[in-house]
Amino acid sequence: MGINLMNKYVWLVETIQRAGEISLKEIQSKWLDSDLSEGVELSQRTFHKWRIATEELFGICIDCRRTGGYNYYIANAEVLHEGDIRSWLLSTTSLQQQLSHSISLSERILLEYIPSSQSYLSDIIKAMKTSHCIEVTYQRYTSATPRTSILEPYALKVFKQRWYLLAKATDMPYLLLYSLDRMQGVALVEQKYQLSPDFDAEEFFEDCYGTIIDATVEAERIELRVTAAQACYLKSLPLHHSQRLLREDEEYSVFELYLKPTYDFLQALLSYGSELEVIAPASLRTQMQEEVAAMINRYR
Repeated sequence: MGINLMNKYVWLVETIQRAGEISLKEIQSKWLDSDLSEGVELSQRTFHKWRIATEELFGICIDCRRTGGYNYYIANAEVLHEGDIRSWLLSTTSLQQQLSHSISLSERILLEYIPSSQSYLSDIIKAMKTSHCIEVTYQRYTSATPRTSILEPYALKVFKQRWYLLAKATDMPYLLLYSLDRMQGVALVEQKYQLSPDFDAEEFFEDCYGTIIDATVEAERIELRVTAAQACYLKSLPLHHSQRLLREDEEYSVFELYLKPTYDFLQALLSYGSELEVIAPASLRTQMQEEVAAMINRYR
């Protein structure tokens, strides 16, 4: 499928979403006003082809309300706010479409670059689709030499500008995360693997903050007190999907989360400095105190 056709599907979804409800005649009029049309009208047949395609690709159902006129609307608008790959694809394509029409502003629109996605991502995705194992040469930051292993690729995850592969080495009984930017070689092999029908990537990372998988750390209730200024940022971009606001006043907001307080989560909390305080659990509060004390000692 070409990028241009994908952009047309995204245009259709966004046009209907912005309108709430809209007739085919209005859609056709807006289409002619868009740069994508290149002056070519949108036929009823083409509209319905696009409508069916958006449901197949993105899971977005464009339905028709026949009472009060034949108006189209998004019947399951909640999917536009979910965090699955289809929503990600829709938002990414939408952004690409907007940027492609803003080339003159390229020096004024700065994006984050994810270098690890360029090298081996396509090979890994191909292996996942065909259930083939991959041979990966990998060097950890803590290792002096690289190691080559045969991996069963289970899932991919993006975290802080890095792609990670959740996989099981054929000589290991458990799953590990591998950062794509530490891979020195990836190749598909003839050997195939069977993904367990019970495996659920979202469920696997349910209680994780980022990419640290530590079976010795249990998920627990965490309570954070944050200054009013920083609370605005946490409300707009939660630290974790379990986050919820317990109470707030003019000075502070208190949030509750339920997750595994691994080291990457601790680092995230420390990044807020004096604007954030851990209230509970006591063990995490103690860890924060120890880290802050070590930082103070470092600067003496």
